[in-house]
Formats: sequence, C-alpha cells, structure tokens
Amino acid sequence: MPITRRYACGDVEIVVWAIEETSEQLSALLGDAVLSQQASSFGSEARRAEWLAVRLLLREILGCSACIDYAADGKPFLVGESGCISISHTRGFAALAFSPARPMGLDIELVTRKVGIARSFVIKESEYCTIPLEQRDAYMLLRWTACEALYKLAGGCGYRERLSMPVFAPARAGTFCVSLQGDAHSAFSVGYNFDDGLLLALCVEGENAALPLRV
Repeated sequence: MPITRRYACGDVEIVVWAIEETSEQLSALLGDAVLSQQASSFGSEARRAEWLAVRLLLREILGCSACIDYAADGKPFLVGESGCISISHTRGFAALAFSPARPMGLDIELVTRKVGIARSFVIKESEYCTIPLEQRDAYMLLRWTACEALYKLAGGCGYRERLSMPVFAPARAGTFCVSLQGDAHSAFSVGYNFDDGLLLALCVEGENAALPLRV
C-alpha cells in the first residue's frame, strides 16, 4: 500500500498517497469493478487516478470498502458508514481525512505552488501590502490553503472581504484562528504542516484545533 504519510490531529486521521501508479494499476489494487467503472467516466487520467487513490485511502482507514457520495453543496460523505471525511488532491498526491464524528475541511498543496493572481480571492490589496516581502510566498500559500480547507468545511463566498486571518511568518507547523464576518458559526481554527514538499491544512469549527503531526 503506497501510503507515504499519515498524520494525527486530535480525533482526525489523515492519510496521503503519492500517486505513481496508472489508473489501471490503481483499479487492480482496488479490485472493485463497479468503482473502476465509475472512475472510467473521468476524461482525465490524472483525475481517474486521484479518484481511485482516495477510495484506496478510505479502505485503509476503515479497514473495509465504503461508498463516498456527494451532497448538493459538493461535500463528500460516507454511505452506510458513520464518520466524517474530507478529500484533497494536488498534482501527484491524494489525501483523505477521517473523523468518527467531527466535520472538517482538508487541503493539501505543493509548496512550490505560486498563488499569484488567485490572491485577489482571499486577501485585500491593502492587507497584502502589510506582509513583509520575504514572508509573502509562504504566507499567501498558507492563506490560500487555509481558505480552501475552510471552504470545504463551511462553504460560503466573499472570503477576501469576510475572512479575518492573522498576518504572521509561517513556521514549519502551527495553528491559528480564522473567522468569517456575517457567519452564524464564524470561529474556526486551522492546523498546518509544511512537510517534505507539501503543505497540509486542516480546518475545524471552534478554537481548539490540534496540530497535524506526522506519525
């Protein structure tokens, strides 16, 4: 089982797969004709491989096969099994977070990714200008990843105007709080880890997130 990383974060378990196999090889590992047929509907080889890798990760966590479906808002959920999940992909990697009861949002990104023009969706220019130049790349990647994780948990829009997130020099790993103006459940916390070429961010509601630690 080519799982390359595992993390523990309170009651959340996170597993990451470095995808080096083809979708055909992943289908063979999965050994499920129905899921393999579903994966074949994706036009992109990379998308097929990501989809199959996530199902293999879920089997690894649960110890059995389980079905993933999607709500109207796009959030994944388990069919016929208890627990909460969140899914993320980036080039060459797939990740899955599982908790017995706690909703969460997970996002992973390559540390080499440049946020670039996408920053206009998550930060005001006046706030961006306050970030020290030497910290901008790491901070903006962390802010983008945190927003992706928050969106998977809470949804919503207008993060540039509504998001409150401290400006700081990111460490290798840490936690911080964010909030959304105008949201009835506005307090969230994010645990993050810059780990061997990947940035992982996990967002939960409230102010008591644990740090994702590699195990």
